[in-house]
Amino acid sequence: TRLRKECQRVSALNMTRSYALVGPPGTGKTGMCEHLMTELCNDGYTLVRCSLDKRMMGTMLGKVLLTTKMTSKCAILFDDLDQLDIKRKGSDNVGEFLGFFSALNKSDVPVILFSTVNNPKNVNSTIMGRPERIDEVVPINTPDVNMTKELLCRYGKKNGYSIDADVLEDVATELVDLSAS
Repeated sequence: TRLRKECQRVSALNMTRSYALVGPPGTGKTGMCEHLMTELCNDGYTLVRCSLDKRMMGTMLGKVLLTTKMTSKCAILFDDLDQLDIKRKGSDNVGEFLGFFSALNKSDVPVILFSTVNNPKNVNSTIMGRPERIDEVVPINTPDVNMTKELLCRYGKKNGYSIDADVLEDVATELVDLSAS
């Protein structure tokens, strides 16, 4: 995929980059991030998966920054960034996050930061879509009819089923725009 190639390029250049994968629940955002992070681990990256707890935000971000300083390369996942109370202006969490991004950008250690977001409207605009914070927003959509058919065929093949073409078309049409959740 394009994102995988971009991560490989960033890794080879020892850069710091941040990506927000945005889409409805159940579309595979977290799974994709975990897969990419596993590939980065094979490239010498230390992996950090963060549970975002608004009560412990400063402590958790501090620990993540400390981890990045103790490694040569680091990949970080913030899952469900939109579940935090970082939309309100003046929220302590907004300031802590902005300080975190600032510290990451000043770090000598290359970092690839992944965030998953179900609803970007629930994330403060000073965090989403600003190059010094989130470099790229990657939309992850629900599958269309053709992708749904392909997924059904792969699932059927993996589990020893064959699906009649007419049935496949009917089922894929019924399931279009649904996510795994």
